[in-house]
Amino acid sequence: MSELPQLDGQIRVLVVEDDMMAVRSVLVRCTEAGMDTRYAPHGAAALEAVRAVKPHLIVLGIAESEAGSVRLAKLIQVESAAPILTLTEARTDLFPWQGISTEASHFMAKDTAAQEILERITSLIRDAYHESQLMVADTSSDSTVKGLPAGWGKCQSCGYIGPRTKFTDPNPLARHATICPVCKHFDDIVFSVS
Repeated sequence: MSELPQLDGQIRVLVVEDDMMAVRSVLVRCTEAGMDTRYAPHGAAALEAVRAVKPHLIVLGIAESEAGSVRLAKLIQVESAAPILTLTEARTDLFPWQGISTEASHFMAKDTAAQEILERITSLIRDAYHESQLMVADTSSDSTVKGLPAGWGKCQSCGYIGPRTKFTDPNPLARHATICPVCKHFDDIVFSVS
């Protein structure tokens, strides 16, 4: 049985899809969130990338030929216990079955907004790697957290962990540039140092 890859700094996300343009915005969003984001087309290249990159999460685009994608998902699951988020074709009556057939952790439609896909990726990583695995506090500094994935932060008030972008206050007139999206505290947030 395969194990989850160790967290050793930056979160690694592998995006597997034949059409790179279909997932370009997902690649950009994950990179902007501080994740080490890699791309591989379907087939042997995808399996080779899983072995080489040891991703913490895999985004798998379901191809037109669903059978090939299901086979690939099963081969990936032999190589890695990392969660798999499948991106299926546009919402149709078959939409749920395309995702379920891969036995992946979760599935979404390919036409879902990239920001929403990034939020699901973040959630899946938090679920797979519990807080104890996501961070080891550095007691030598109050303003940073050593061991937290690069580009991520933690609210010391409520314990929320997420990418730095989640802590940005969307209000341009706000008094504070960073704020916890859960408890709305602004003075108890620490960030990792890349």
